[in-house]
Amino acid sequence: VFADMGLDSDLDGKLTKEELAKLQGFNTDWPPDFAGDLYVESDGLDQPLSGPLNASVRVEEGRILSFISRDLVQPVTIGPQGLTIRNYDPSYYNEFTLTALPMMKNAPPGCAARIEEPDLSAADQALKAELQKIPVGGSIEGDYPQVGKLYAQTLRITCGGA
Repeated sequence: VFADMGLDSDLDGKLTKEELAKLQGFNTDWPPDFAGDLYVESDGLDQPLSGPLNASVRVEEGRILSFISRDLVQPVTIGPQGLTIRNYDPSYYNEFTLTALPMMKNAPPGCAARIEEPDLSAADQALKAELQKIPVGGSIEGDYPQVGKLYAQTLRITCGGA
């Protein structure tokens, strides 16, 4: 991103105030069909989310840290299967890692969150199977297998012992 935007020309991994100002907003200019790499399901049904809200960016140790809030388009009642939240790029070009449980503001009593790790062996096998479908000498440019969900951690929120 730095190179694409002409930032950090001295390659020290630090941005000037002017460069940081230029970087703000790079993560919120989404095409209309972009889901934002965040997916929420309730009882197996996809739950639509708003576009990016309260976005900010900072740089630490040469890494871009992007912060975006999103709202559910409609309130959701957490059913028996709980609420699942996954942050992934369908093509697995970008990888996201959950490093902590969320703060659950105003959650009803009895609600809890846990992070479930993906089955990486199964994900690798699925990717291998998809890649084997490509003819010898064929190209996957622009049509990479959509396996990101298989590699994603799941944040599961349950209430009332679900």
